[in-house]
Amino acid sequence: AFSGWAQDNTTATNGDNLVVTANRFPQPVSSVLAPTTIVTRNDIDRWQAKSLTDVMRRLPGVDVGQNGGLGQKSSLFIRGTNSSHVLVLIDGI
Repeated sequence: AFSGWAQDNTTATNGDNLVVTANRFPQPVSSVLAPTTIVTRNDIDRWQAKSLTDVMRRLPGVDVGQNGGLGQKSSLFIRGTNSSHVLVLIDGI
């Protein structure tokens, strides 16, 4: 129901990146009180990441538990929380 916001082409006027937090509204990352990490395409290329877990392992406060090889089930633990409390959205999906 909220995936339409993922297609919002609004840009910040000062070049600040926009993020969508729990309030579900885009806002400049500089105004977000919670710690925020933005991963860019350049970051992914520089890290030579082949999967989402490769990217997530590089982020502060994120632990990845992987059962098996590439494509197998992985669990994300962000800042010590249970993996069932973690939701990862890529471009709003």
